Amino acid sequence: MTALVQPLDDTLSALGARLREGAGAQRVLREQREAADRQAREARAEAALIEEVVAYFAAVRELLKERLETSLSSIVSDGLTRVYGEPLQLVIELDDRADLPVARFRLRDERGLETELIEARGGGLVNIASFLLKVRLIMGMVPEQARVLALDEPFVNVDGVAIDAVCALLRRIAHEGGFQVIVITQRTDLSEAADLEYRFSQVEGVTEIALVRGPEEEIAQGGP
Repeated sequence: MTALVQPLDDTLSALGARLREGAGAQRVLREQREAADRQAREARAEAALIEEVVAYFAAVRELLKERLETSLSSIVSDGLTRVYGEPLQLVIELDDRADLPVARFRLRDERGLETELIEARGGGLVNIASFLLKVRLIMGMVPEQARVLALDEPFVNVDGVAIDAVCALLRRIAHEGGFQVIVITQRTDLSEAADLEYRFSQVEGVTEIALVRGPEEEIAQGGP
């Protein structure tokens, strides 16, 4: 009887060891699976959060883009309407191409017809629109007490019919927008916009500078 019991005990011991090993392996596998499931849940949560953040910034970007388009369009449209005496609207579309920002400009008239800005009414309108866009960008980036706008031969394509309205627009921007506007020009009709005007001339190789608008005095002459 004893001879039979001993092999059975050995078999049961071996079986118990194998069961314990199997239970341990099962526990390890279960723990690994639980860790993998936890990591998968965390990854899905992170992915969902990233999607939400991307969607949020995309919405903010679209909102800011829309506001920028509206803001730029508003001041240019108002200026063009004042100069040309009819309702004109600048339509601006901002976009990205090859990760670079691009802008498309069109002119919409009172009938709702749209024309590419570069093709609309000649270079004079483009001169004015470009000037007004520059004004708006400076207003958005520079505090009022530091706004200086230097223009070298501006409005070269603007005809004499519209120049009085352009002068009025320059004065309005300077006084209401807090700009110090410095204009270098050979057009005497454009100088009518100035509160202060200096005239430069060459006389026998000498540069003469005269104050011709403002206090009644001649301020300087000389220089090579």
